[in-house]
Amino acid sequence: MIKDTLIFMCTPDMHRLTARRAVNSVKSTDLRRAEFILLDNRFDPGFSHPVLMQDMLGFASRAGKNVVFLDDDVEIYDYDWLARLYAASTALGADIVGCTHTFEDGGVNHEGYFINPLGVSEPITDFAYAHENIRDGAVYVPTLCSAVMLVVNPDRYYFDTGFKKYQHDLDICMQAWQNGYKTACVLTLRVMHNLGYTAAANPNFSGIYYGDAAYLAKKWAAFIPGMSDIPELSQYRGFGQNSTWDKFYNNATRVRHIDKDKAREMFRRVAEDCYNEKYRAGAFYHLYQLEGGASHLEACLRANPCHNAAREALMQSSKSPESPISGGVPDPALKHCALNRDCRTCLNKADRRMSILRF
Repeated sequence: MIKDTLIFMCTPDMHRLTARRAVNSVKSTDLRRAEFILLDNRFDPGFSHPVLMQDMLGFASRAGKNVVFLDDDVEIYDYDWLARLYAASTALGADIVGCTHTFEDGGVNHEGYFINPLGVSEPITDFAYAHENIRDGAVYVPTLCSAVMLVVNPDRYYFDTGFKKYQHDLDICMQAWQNGYKTACVLTLRVMHNLGYTAAANPNFSGIYYGDAAYLAKKWAAFIPGMSDIPELSQYRGFGQNSTWDKFYNNATRVRHIDKDKAREMFRRVAEDCYNEKYRAGAFYHLYQLEGGASHLEACLRANPCHNAAREALMQSSKSPESPISGGVPDPALKHCALNRDCRTCLNKADRRMSILRF
């Protein structure tokens, strides 16, 4: 297979734990089409992430290759992650593609970033996308974090070295939309991002971050107000106003006490369209309570094997002579989580499809 991709990761210390975990996770995936480049800057006080990323972008362009940028605090446990980024790029015609980032406990950190009218970036978390806006698990997003970022056609873009450390990744996405190109997020591809460790150790974080945020806001002041007029981004108009699955799900639980038919409709939408297993499992359990049926309990446990109420209800159902479950016995895989891991330290709560590897 032709290696058409450069994967670039920079670290201040390749021997620290987070970096070793990041590198080992990437090396355990399918890299047949890629060259993996790790650069250790040894805590160089003059190091500039935007400058180095611009150099790598230019290098990839001259080499006629695409580039993937990775931070040294991400862990990737999907063997086909690179192929999935490329699949989304092809399906949505997107030059820049990222994925869902989770915390260590599996909770979603962000799926991209929205830029509000004041030029301030806000994380997109569990956004309630309409079914028609999701294509093979991927959606258009305004901007992305470069902790995991595929850039195809790198000759079209540049990293603005006017940024000191932050927001340059959002800036390159703005370039894409301004010039008629697109950025997208693969919602179903999740990486664990040990977010905040570096920032927490930097006493100058606030000054640098807010300085870069101000630079982004001023640079794009004329463009930002019209972003929601771009057809692919129109779904973000009114961002933050009951637009997350958390708010939608909680509203459905309230509506259940007012209008059961409407609540069924809302919970079905969560069950069909939401990529957060916590809410999808809860929706199936509510549907079971509203409609009955072991199939809802089974679907709940497939989304979240740790849903004890659903497991107990399913076991009770299986004991009934009128049980709809074949043979009167539920699938053993639905009884308990098969990960054999302490739930308090489980890194896989958010996506049971992933295989967790340890080094």
